Amino acid sequence: MGFMEVTGMQKNRTKLLSAILLVIGSAGTAANAQSQLTGFTGSAEAQVSHDDNIYRTTDEFAQSDSLITLKPEAMLAGIYGKHRFQFNYSGDYAKHFDLDYADYDDHTISIRADLDHSVRFKARFVAAYIKDHQDPGTINRVQLDLAEFNTYDEIRYGAAVFYGGSDATGRVELRYKNSEVDYTNNGLDFLDNTLNEFGAKFIYRISEKTKTYLEAIYGDYDYTPPAGFVDQDNTNVIYRAGITWDFANKLTGDINAGYQERDFDNQESRGTSGLTYDGSLTWNISDYTELEVNASRQSTDSTLDQLGGITRNTLGTEIKHGITERLSINAAFNYFKDNIDLGLIRNDKRYTYETGLTFDVTRKITVSGSYKHQTRDSTLTFAEYESNIVSLSIAMAI
Repeated sequence: MGFMEVTGMQKNRTKLLSAILLVIGSAGTAANAQSQLTGFTGSAEAQVSHDDNIYRTTDEFAQSDSLITLKPEAMLAGIYGKHRFQFNYSGDYAKHFDLDYADYDDHTISIRADLDHSVRFKARFVAAYIKDHQDPGTINRVQLDLAEFNTYDEIRYGAAVFYGGSDATGRVELRYKNSEVDYTNNGLDFLDNTLNEFGAKFIYRISEKTKTYLEAIYGDYDYTPPAGFVDQDNTNVIYRAGITWDFANKLTGDINAGYQERDFDNQESRGTSGLTYDGSLTWNISDYTELEVNASRQSTDSTLDQLGGITRNTLGTEIKHGITERLSINAAFNYFKDNIDLGLIRNDKRYTYETGLTFDVTRKITVSGSYKHQTRDSTLTFAEYESNIVSLSIAMAI
C-alpha cells in the first residue's frame, strides 16, 4: 500500500478544506470540481494543546495555557443536468483553560456553482461568509496589551468564466472577486476595506500534462478609516508567466514569476514594486515518501497605520513518510521574511518547525500528535517571540 493510501483520511479532509477556499481557481480546477463526489461528506476533529506563548510576545510578557479545539467540516454537493452545486461549512472553535479572552469561534459558510454550458464554455459562481481571527504571531502589528485575538468578518463573492476544452491547445479564463472585511475588536476599524479584483489568464497546452500560462491581475483596495487615521486606499497590479507540469505522477509543480506594483493614493503611505514569484513542487520519492517545497515573494498591505505595503518572502518544505500501512510521520519547516519600511527599515524573520505522527485507527478514525516551534527575530526587539505548541488530536470522517 502506497503513502497516498496510508494517509487516505488526511487527504479526504484536505480535499474538503480545499473546497471551502474561495479563490476563483484555474480551468483545471473547474474540471476537477466536476469529478468530485456528490452527496454529503464531513469530518470532525477534537484537539487538546498546550501553548507556552499564547499571544506571541517577548518572554517577559509570555502567557501559557492549554486549550481544546473542535473543527467540524461538512460538504453537500449535487448535480443538476451538467451543472454542479456545492455547499460547505467549516468551523474552528477554541476554549482555553484559563485565558478566556483568547477563546474564539471561527467559521466559514460558502456556496458554489459550476456551470457546464458546453465542451468549450464553463462558468463558476461563489459566495461566502467568513468569521475568523488572526494569530498575533503572523502579523507585523505588536500589541503588548492584547487580551483578545484580532477578529474580523468577511463577505466574499466572485465569478469566473472558462473558454476552451480540457484538451484544447489554448484556454482563456476571466475572473472577478469582491471581498468586504470588517474588523470587530481591538480598535482596528482603520483596517476595514473592500477589494474589487479582476484577473485574466491564458493557458497554452504544451502536452497532456505540461502547460504554460500568462496572467494579469488588477486589485483595487478601498479602505474606510475613522477620523484621525490615514486612508490606505491602493491598487495592486500583477503580471506573471508560469508553467505547470506532472512528470509520470512523480514530480508535479506550478512555478510563476513576474512583476508586482502596489501604489497608494496617500503619498504618506509607501508603495512597493518589483519581482514577484510563487512556486510549489511535489516529489513522490517512493510509494511511501512525499516531499513538498514551496517559495513565494509578494507585496501585501501592512497592519500598521500610515505604513503602506510590505514585502514578504516565504520558503517552506515538508516531508511525509508512511512507516507502515497505518502509521505515518511528517516534518515541516517554514521561513517568512517581512521587509517593513518605518522610515528606518524593519526586518522580521519568522521560523516554524513542526513534526507529527499520525495513526489510522480505522479507515475513518485517525489519532495524531504534533510538536511545533515558532520564532520571530526582528530588528525591533519588542516584536520578537518564541513559542512551543504540543498537540494531541482525534479525527473522524463521515
